[in-house]
Amino acid sequence: GIVVGTHNGDFGEWVPVALDKISELILIEASEKQFNELKNNFNKFNNISFINKLVTENGEPTIFYEGGQGYTNSVLKRVIDYWEKEEITPTLKESIEFSSLITPDVNWIHLDVEGIDDELILSLDDNLVKLPEIIIFESLNLTENRKKTVINFLESKKYYCIQSGWNTVAILNKLDLSLLVHTCDNYE
Repeated sequence: GIVVGTHNGDFGEWVPVALDKISELILIEASEKQFNELKNNFNKFNNISFINKLVTENGEPTIFYEGGQGYTNSVLKRVIDYWEKEEITPTLKESIEFSSLITPDVNWIHLDVEGIDDELILSLDDNLVKLPEIIIFESLNLTENRKKTVINFLESKKYYCIQSGWNTVAILNKLDLSLLVHTCDNYE
């Protein structure tokens, strides 16, 4: 699995997976401060590798806004302005392209990137990468239109989407329903 936007690892839906060593993990965090705390919290686990990079849809240098405790660091100033009351520091950071992280052995992805989760998902081209079985993304900071667009995209790729709190869980439906319909037609 890949987790993008881990913060320091004190919390998150992916944390029990890491602690129980259920999956090989790549933990990705753009903030150097948060990344150093993350590595300190999880460096004893042999099922985890770390990447200290900003992840974007296109891999271009991007302004990254950090402030406060770092829980709402974002490339979208409006998101961090809403949550943080402390000084916000913009930094131009190199980034890596999201789709470059998706290899055939990636079964699941967890995104918590404060308002661009949809952009990362929409940048995936299933003609170029094998889509993972599960995608969990934070939909809290998406407008209703953006949330609808990404869910429509995922459903068009045969995912079943469930809203759960601040997140949306998308599960790839591997069952070919046309076979089921055909079987039922022949059964009568």
